[in-house]
Amino acid sequence: MKLILLIIIALFICSFVWSKYQSIKWAAEAEIIYMAKFKELKSLDYSYLLSKIGQPHENEEKIVNGHLFLLGWMVNEPGAIRGFVNGKSPINNPSKPLNEIDEVEVIGYVDFIYPIPFTKRIRKGWSINFFKNKNGEIRVIYPQEDDQIKSV
Repeated sequence: MKLILLIIIALFICSFVWSKYQSIKWAAEAEIIYMAKFKELKSLDYSYLLSKIGQPHENEEKIVNGHLFLLGWMVNEPGAIRGFVNGKSPINNPSKPLNEIDEVEVIGYVDFIYPIPFTKRIRKGWSINFFKNKNGEIRVIYPQEDDQIKSV
């Protein structure tokens, strides 16, 4: 029993050290990709974002110096909570007609830390979350544009 506990503790320590190593090694590249994606999403036209409500995540992969960065984003009505089915978000219909929606919420991520070596199924990184209204005004939730990205 003690051996099993010791192995589990060793695995947790290895996972923690591996995550910290990736966080330190890839943070600069992740910040560049993260801020570029944030600016790209902010610049999208409101009507285009409105047409994306209820659609599953848009996903893309970027490889920088052999390291995989996973990016994804989706658009919701503000306050909508959606579940995930088989790792992908299901298509949902908006609760009201699109012409009655005055604001959209854009949710995104840039994942670059893989706590378990040799698998990409468990990952973490930085989130993007902001609101854009019909007039093109943006309420930034995260990241705050004047803040530096904090270490993970």
